[in-house]
Amino acid sequence: MEKPNAAVIKEYLDTICYIQCAISDIGNAIDSAYMAKQEILTISLFKNALLFAWERYGYGNHGDFDTSGDYGMGYLLFELKVTENFELLLAILKHKSPFKVFEENGHITNGLIELFTKLYEEMKAQRSER
Repeated sequence: MEKPNAAVIKEYLDTICYIQCAISDIGNAIDSAYMAKQEILTISLFKNALLFAWERYGYGNHGDFDTSGDYGMGYLLFELKVTENFELLLAILKHKSPFKVFEENGHITNGLIELFTKLYEEMKAQRSER
């Protein structure tokens, strides 16, 4: 896979934000805000991975998308264990993707697996060069 262009990463970020809003709306509608909040937090890990990709590929920094102040601390915590977080996210996507109910033909799941695998392999290669 080639380096993904900025539009691809932004599209995934926009999609995840849309899904988080939908989950919140559903949670409020069925009086299950706590469960919705838990799912939104899980999905935020995927958003942080995309923000990492945005920075790594030189498109800007994670603050480019900070419209509500929710990226800062979560993103910094994600960065502390970035390799382990990508391993976790890839395992989640491959075994029980939280996006399955929101997608057709695995478009989101498969695209994120491809993008995250590329990033993960790049990080491993860079680490072995040291």
